Amino acid sequence: DQALLVSSELIRVAILWLELWHEGLEDASRLYFGEGNVAGMLDVLLPLHDQLETGPSTRREQDFARSFGRDLAKAHLFLKEYIRLTTSNGGTIPKSGGFGGQSTNSTQLSVEAEAALNQAWDLYYTVFRRINKQLPGLTSLELSHCSPALFSSNKLELGVPGTYRVDGSYVKIEKFNPSVQVITSKQRPRKIVLRGSDGNDY
Repeated sequence: DQALLVSSELIRVAILWLELWHEGLEDASRLYFGEGNVAGMLDVLLPLHDQLETGPSTRREQDFARSFGRDLAKAHLFLKEYIRLTTSNGGTIPKSGGFGGQSTNSTQLSVEAEAALNQAWDLYYTVFRRINKQLPGLTSLELSHCSPALFSSNKLELGVPGTYRVDGSYVKIEKFNPSVQVITSKQRPRKIVLRGSDGNDY
């Protein structure tokens, strides 16, 4: 289905793995260090690890996996070790008070579990700093590197947004421009140019 393909691929272009991990590590850090919410931290990080382990499907994702995959895989192992140590004796993952020198009970970090979590965060911090240095240079994207599916799409039946007329006619998407501009702002929105079946760019 063309609509599903285009919508899913536009999402892939809109936020790269580099940006997903940058945002995820920021959120996870706030939850863990700011609120002591280890369960919330895991809810953010584990899906990112699962996605990474499914393997890259674009050039951009391959580059990310090559640059950060080893450190993130080690951090994932430390997270799994933390979960094992915390839950093996019937303990639960803390949703608050999970960080700091509080009295130990069955719901809080054991010494070993806290050590595993600290080792994970040593790695996450290293990855975050490296990502932070790369993001300012993210000013344009080659569509072939971040979405080969969109790059190779042409002569679609889908209409260019905003071109539908009262009589039911519309301008179809002929192809996508191979270069995508990243607008310099906090959210880094994309500017994608479409070539319409009428020969105009949108």
